[in-house]
Amino acid sequence: MKNKLIILVLVFILASCVSTPSQDTNQPTTEEITTTKDEIPAATADQTEESEDAAPTSSPIQGGKIVFESGDEGMLGDLYVMNEDGSELTKLLDSGDYGYQHFGYPDWSPDGSQIVFSGLIPPWEILIANADGSGLHKIEGTTNGMYPDWSPDGQKIAFSIWNESSDICTINIDGTGLQKIASSDANEIDPSWSPDGSEIVFYSYQSGDDSELYVMNADGMNIVQLTDNDKDDWLPSWSPTGNEIVYLYGRGEEDYIELRVYNLDELHESQYTTELAYPDFSASPGASWAPNGENIAFVSNGRIYTIHFSGGIIFEEVYSGKEFTGYPSWK
Repeated sequence: MKNKLIILVLVFILASCVSTPSQDTNQPTTEEITTTKDEIPAATADQTEESEDAAPTSSPIQGGKIVFESGDEGMLGDLYVMNEDGSELTKLLDSGDYGYQHFGYPDWSPDGSQIVFSGLIPPWEILIANADGSGLHKIEGTTNGMYPDWSPDGQKIAFSIWNESSDICTINIDGTGLQKIASSDANEIDPSWSPDGSEIVFYSYQSGDDSELYVMNADGMNIVQLTDNDKDDWLPSWSPTGNEIVYLYGRGEEDYIELRVYNLDELHESQYTTELAYPDFSASPGASWAPNGENIAFVSNGRIYTIHFSGGIIFEEVYSGKEFTGYPSWK
């Protein structure tokens, strides 16, 4: 990453000698926080520190949308959608309009035309709706299903199903071909597909009292433990680039919950991990990669933040609304 940053800085300097960059007249409408690559300053969420000398290593994608759940209580949530900068916030689906108590755990289809999510009556079940909220319907055979994740080819859904314990299943989007691919008394929870569809990451208590991240083939074979930490590792989300997984570390009201990134090339937490463990952000359920594989949306204290890089790491608040907010999905 440091070598890439040096190269990009040199390119930026050379380019500036032959052309004059256009000035960005857009003014930020949300709070931003920047951390440098070398240290994390003791700052608060109201402070901004941007490097004016360094060239940006990446920038937010333009025109993306984030869908998420939000409500006044954890089990009384609806689905909302907004632009990645927080503008054009819209309640997409009101759970009460359809006889449900809660809509949650949304995930975009690969082409962005549909959303899969869970609905609580009770019990839970897996639902699909069009991106504009129309055409809502249940996937048959998914009773007690939660944490749905759309396969990269758009044909299957992986999800957790709760009976006496939590197992991981896959099913075709038309409700056929239900398969249980991971099952034990240790609970297998919250699957996330690799971008090529060959593997699935999830978290489980197979190793003991705290949960760890595991990866397996898409058919459930060859389960391998990734993390081995002294606190819970949970809610993994596979990067679109395929080489990183973002997840949460720590759990409970007594814990400060960190946002961490696991690098699959190096088989350990990546250099981002320390920089993302910002003191003012105790993470809440859910984190999602942007389609560019670099930016991340995550939740902290009922607010949604996006992360991008511009000489450092910038945390930008894009949503602050209901008491409970969780599980953003970015397209």
